Amino acid sequence: MSYLDAQSQDPLDPSYSMGEQSPLARPVPPSMRAYHQTIADKIAATIAGDERHSGREHLAESLLGTRGSGSTGMGLLDVTGVTAPLQAEEAGREAAAGHYGTAAASALGLVPGVGKLASKGAKALAPKVANALAKEGALFPELAEAYPKTGPGEWKQKTDFKTGELKFDKKTGEPLMYEAKKGTAQEQALLKARGVIQKELDKGGWQPYFPVGERFDAPAAELASPRSTALETRGLPGTKPKTLEAWNAMINDPKVPPRLIEAYQHGKSLGGADRWYQIGQLHAKFREELGHAEGDRQFKEFVHAMAGSTAGQDPENNLMIAQLVRYSHENNIPLPTHPTAVPSPLRAGKYGVVPNIHEGTEMLRAGVTPENPKKFNFAQNFFGKADVATLDEQMGNIMYGRGTAVPFAKSGNNPYGLFEPLINRLAEQMGVSPREFQEVAWAGYKNMTSKGAKKYQPKSFIQTINEAIERTHRLTGMPHEEIVKRGLVRGQIPLYGATGVIGLGAAANQLDQQPAPAAQSSSASNSL
Repeated sequence: MSYLDAQSQDPLDPSYSMGEQSPLARPVPPSMRAYHQTIADKIAATIAGDERHSGREHLAESLLGTRGSGSTGMGLLDVTGVTAPLQAEEAGREAAAGHYGTAAASALGLVPGVGKLASKGAKALAPKVANALAKEGALFPELAEAYPKTGPGEWKQKTDFKTGELKFDKKTGEPLMYEAKKGTAQEQALLKARGVIQKELDKGGWQPYFPVGERFDAPAAELASPRSTALETRGLPGTKPKTLEAWNAMINDPKVPPRLIEAYQHGKSLGGADRWYQIGQLHAKFREELGHAEGDRQFKEFVHAMAGSTAGQDPENNLMIAQLVRYSHENNIPLPTHPTAVPSPLRAGKYGVVPNIHEGTEMLRAGVTPENPKKFNFAQNFFGKADVATLDEQMGNIMYGRGTAVPFAKSGNNPYGLFEPLINRLAEQMGVSPREFQEVAWAGYKNMTSKGAKKYQPKSFIQTINEAIERTHRLTGMPHEEIVKRGLVRGQIPLYGATGVIGLGAAANQLDQQPAPAAQSSSASNSL
């Protein structure tokens, strides 16, 4: 039975999409909808506070024409025109269907374009209002069990990834076009609200669902594989002697160990960079909710979806993609084949989101083997196995510098196992496991090579999970425990990340995009 609709049991339209008729998001019949406060009422109630007193109530009434329980006349913001969207919501209460987040964001200048109509004072109020509504779970209750509906894309000219220069066909001189995602009003409002909420989370002062300091490993003896990438991935059969010679030269390069040790020691000095893979608390929730055997099976699916969707992704977006994969799998919903149909909150990442979605799905179904060594070790580390290291592109950057093609970072079978002993020796030298050496060196290098507002600070993956739980709670109002059980454990509902709708803010990753047809007419239908 739906979170939003505990009463309705009407059959679903067979043409449902992920956004508007998820099997978990059925509409409440008009006759069963309770009267609810308008946006103006909710904002006024926030200003007035829980312990009402005449001064704050008067301020709310002066600004919004209500003290939180119905209109008492015109307010200052009515006169300036800022509350026109609020008045529209009041007039169309049934049509809005409780979409408070989009309406409030539009009213207070959170949605691009609408903000130009709002006063500076209203814009200054926007983050405070968004946070106040978020704490009440009043922003996007309609998105508790269904991702936002996506809209048509828009044609953009391709740009060079490095220089940002516009690209043209070398023969014809015509602009090279691609169909990019254009967020709907709801997706844009969601994007802005998530950013506001994340700033609040970054300040601290909230209670993480899983105590970070108490994190521990999942039971490797029951979950990890006995197979080994070190033994099974030493290069393709028939590798040419010159290729093997080049690999050995890279492995024995005397400049590599000092670079790795420097990154490790810097990461160690930051604090909090170790024990990144420890998610035993989450594994315990799988067993608690589903039982021992079924809990282990679905926990493995969760990890395999993570491993399959990790290419070019930061940990948060990796989690968001894996959740979409599991949501689609659990609800039997087709996966998007075009980036315009990918719902918020997913981002493209370096190698595109659509390929990661589909590889995550394949690995969820079939598991991960040493034939994909990086992803195999990544999964083993989450399963509690600490005597192997995840060697990825970032580790290659530490060892050989940015832009160097490292053979162990390639997809499929490669000489991954030839490079592992180097990491193992350095880990032993530092007195830690290969997994810990890798996670700390990774964090140290990330911090060393980032700066300003984007400077990386270590964050365990269990904390990334905690933030997803809290953020989803503040956006939708769903209780934390239900988010954990139905979202993280069962994969039935969405999780929401902090940033990024494809095509909004920064340029979309064009590796995801389809070339423009001759007519350049939109072909993006929502397959979700």
